Amino acid sequence: MLAPFATAAQRFAAPADCNKGDQMRRILFSVCAAMLLALCLPCDAAAEGRWKTSGEGCYWDQYDSGPNQCGRFKVGGEAGCYWEINDAGPDQCSLISEADFWTIVALVNDMSSITGTSNEDIQAAYDLMGAYGLVGDGGSEDLTDVFEEYENPSPSLTCGQKSDIVNKATKAGLWMGGVAAAGGLASIAAVGLFPPATIPLAVGSAGLGLLAAGMGAIAGVVSGASCT
Repeated sequence: MLAPFATAAQRFAAPADCNKGDQMRRILFSVCAAMLLALCLPCDAAAEGRWKTSGEGCYWDQYDSGPNQCGRFKVGGEAGCYWEINDAGPDQCSLISEADFWTIVALVNDMSSITGTSNEDIQAAYDLMGAYGLVGDGGSEDLTDVFEEYENPSPSLTCGQKSDIVNKATKAGLWMGGVAAAGGLASIAAVGLFPPATIPLAVGSAGLGLLAAGMGAIAGVVSGASCT
């Protein structure tokens, strides 16, 4: 069984550099905390709900489904884009399509089964991204060799093998970062599409962003390994 990611993170620092080791452990602890907070997404978050009109104006009905009857994203305001509840029409901001929004909601909900930050957990998160079509090249990859080379550098590693491992880790980190960015947009879109998902999406996206940063750091460590 692979060692926990947080334990393996001690390899980031040289034995004599305790301050860097402590800093990395704090960073990875925040990764764990963010992923655990993603558990707050309700299991029924995929239930649609929509904005509807009534004699008193526009309101959110979590028990109904179909296109929104009122409200839309408009260009303007300090953030450059805002939700206007008293207007209707096409989305002016095109933050994220409804199909992509619900895909990311389902992904974050399924990630509630991941309760740690071991190498297996990182692989599971990446596999889930692949299962939802959020990873390029037809699906996610086996990151086992990345973790093994990071934790137990091979003295017989060829430079070609090292290059392949670094490229794989870098690509995994980039895809995780991309999905984290999409999740951030989804958390904004949730204001109009599914308000209860706003905070869990933001938290889950932050967790994926930190995992992406961790994968990038691993790629950097492996790239400095000696090869033949």
